[in-house]
Amino acid sequence: MNFKATLILFVFLCLGNLSFSQKYNQELLKSYSKNELTSMTDEKLSTLDYGLLNACYLTPIPAGKDIGKFPKIEISGDEKQIRFTDLGLKIQDNTQYFQVANKNKILVVKSIYVLTLEKNNHKN
Repeated sequence: MNFKATLILFVFLCLGNLSFSQKYNQELLKSYSKNELTSMTDEKLSTLDYGLLNACYLTPIPAGKDIGKFPKIEISGDEKQIRFTDLGLKIQDNTQYFQVANKNKILVVKSIYVLTLEKNNHKN
């Protein structure tokens, strides 16, 4: 093969690879590795993307609620816009609960199931 044909083949292969690779929000790299993200389905990636703005919320500690077993977490910045990726957390199969250090609040991180339901209902 001559140089021109080799170059054209190389460009074609590179473009083909790019067009078949999954697209994901770069923000997710704060919590997930590139390998984890590329092995996920498009549906799960879409749900995680939705979760960037919808997975976390703060709630006051209910009276009488024992939160001693909840892990503690520090939250700085805007409490209205908490991203699980800024805290280095991953969305899990179960909803996660954390004590917020120096506040009388609980951080709730919704499960993948809850986020999928919300996202799908939000489309309708």
